[in-house]
Amino acid sequence: MPAWAQSRQLPTYSALITAVDTATFPEMNVYLAVQDATGQNIPSLPASAFTLAEDNSPVTRLSVSEEAVGVQVVFVLDTAPAFKARDANGVTRLERLKRALAEFVQREMEDGVDDFTVLAPEEALLAHSRQGGEVAAALNRYTTGYAGVADPFPLVSQALDFASDAAPRPGMRRYVVIFSNGLDAQAASLDDLAARASTAQVAIFTVFVGPAGDEVTTDARTLQKLAERGGGAQLIFDGPESLTPLFQAFAAQRTHYRLNYRSSLAVTGQHTLTAQVKLPDGQALASNEAGFPLRVEPPVVSLVNVPADILLKPAPTSADRGALEGSAAADPTAYALSVKVDYPDGHARRLHQAALWVDGRPTVTQSVTALDQFTWPLADYTQTGAHTLQAFVVDELGLAAQSGVLTVTVSLEIPAAGTAAASLPQSRGTWLPWLGALLTLGLVGGGGAWLWLSRRRRAVQAESVRPTLAVTQPFRPPASSRTSPTAPRISLPRLSLPRRASPAQPRGKAYLEVLVVGSGAAREAVEILGSSLKLGRDASVADVTFPERSVSRLHARIAEVSPGVFQILDEGSTSGTWVNFAQIPGESGQALKDGDVINLGRVQLRFKQREAPPARPVETQAEPAASKAQPPVPETRPENGREPVQPQSAVEEHKPR
Repeated sequence: MPAWAQSRQLPTYSALITAVDTATFPEMNVYLAVQDATGQNIPSLPASAFTLAEDNSPVTRLSVSEEAVGVQVVFVLDTAPAFKARDANGVTRLERLKRALAEFVQREMEDGVDDFTVLAPEEALLAHSRQGGEVAAALNRYTTGYAGVADPFPLVSQALDFASDAAPRPGMRRYVVIFSNGLDAQAASLDDLAARASTAQVAIFTVFVGPAGDEVTTDARTLQKLAERGGGAQLIFDGPESLTPLFQAFAAQRTHYRLNYRSSLAVTGQHTLTAQVKLPDGQALASNEAGFPLRVEPPVVSLVNVPADILLKPAPTSADRGALEGSAAADPTAYALSVKVDYPDGHARRLHQAALWVDGRPTVTQSVTALDQFTWPLADYTQTGAHTLQAFVVDELGLAAQSGVLTVTVSLEIPAAGTAAASLPQSRGTWLPWLGALLTLGLVGGGGAWLWLSRRRRAVQAESVRPTLAVTQPFRPPASSRTSPTAPRISLPRLSLPRRASPAQPRGKAYLEVLVVGSGAAREAVEILGSSLKLGRDASVADVTFPERSVSRLHARIAEVSPGVFQILDEGSTSGTWVNFAQIPGESGQALKDGDVINLGRVQLRFKQREAPPARPVETQAEPAASKAQPPVPETRPENGREPVQPQSAVEEHKPR
């Protein structure tokens, strides 16, 4: 019977999150391995057995399925002289080992799913193959002089490089299997290899190949220590059947549970997931906490191909109406405005609400999941004039966006003086004989007929001037898409016109635009007055408060460290303080520059500076490299042109004493 050459056993029942796939965010896929005490996958668990928490908040509408994700294995053949020994049938240990590996990959490996690499001292025999026949053929072709390698650690390091390559699919477990007669190395080298394996989440297994009894030598024990520190185990090779436990362990890792749900995360930063599994016997398993980064930004909406002028023409005659059927002139009561919605963070998602504002008022409001146009009603326009248009959207995460303001002139074409009358003679000619007859009957009867004829004439005239629609020239979009100072502001979940801030309020050297307010009430921009401004959720300790649970009681502080130079510091918050989508150092903080985006939990702000810092500012903390890697955030003006408001405490500092 084959035996494991170490006493450490695999853990008991376990649940392990192996991957978090955010490629299709907000749709999320979480891969979970659920195993029994022998390391075998526990199959056929119902969806009701699983619960998932995202940033400690329970996930709803969770769907669960079993999926073959495969394994990624690197085999290392350290073909020392011990591999040359033959059995009673004259077959070398290497030949028996190659035969066992070839049978395994052809019998157990699923083409297109598993990933195998084979390394030898002479060369890499095969790299990242997903075809069992290719792996078997490469093993069969391999020949060696049985010299081994003087220093095996570069070969093991190369194996870790291959195992650390991007996996073909999320959730794949990674392994390195070393077939060797022993390692001659120092403990420091073992620790370096083990640390690399742990960082890459690669488990190292070793197989001792040599005569019975040699497994207790110093080199053999060093080989075993590498497996122990690398998170694996060691086997002793005494025939193909001795590898069965290893192959069974790989097969058990090929199938995971895939937990699918739609995320509600709306904040850029680091997030966490944890899972719990309830087994049929009532035992509850808690998974590890899996962290993952996420970048989330509001959508960008724009009105496209909008004409500068729209002309409402008289309706076509009945003879021409058929030829115009289906054209813009066939419906004189509305105009279709094309809309484009983009997602700067690369995560396309559903919409929740959309609105078209005309002349500062919501004209069209609708609940939608996707949007490509608005229908602008024009039936009530009775005179020529200019009108402003602006689009608003709110996505499924609650992030809002508004387009720039466009001005469109709607003109009504008045028909020529003879146009309406031209259609009258035919009608009048039809009724003249009747009119003469009525006149012969008397003055009273003739007067009534004339009154009826006048009403008929007015009806014909009204029909001839019914408006229709035509575009007279293409629209040239402005160079800037900034929101007009008089543009309305959207507030969640309803769209409403904002109130204007008092222009008499003090202005500081810098202020904070409020881009996203989280679940709290909307607030206007915040002036930075005095030498320090504290931000948080609790008014007893913070100058500016945001009623949002993801914001700590005292979250962060902005200080003017020298004239015109501002710095933000985290005050020990739970979720951290982020600048340009990178977390700032906890102790030293980070210098701010005009346009920087600040995240406090789900609250997002933009730092705006009215006065530039001195030509030679004092040295401040450098911006983290991670923030420089993010794409620039487009500059925007304060919403609706309103001057920012300031915290009450800051106002009091500027009152005359």
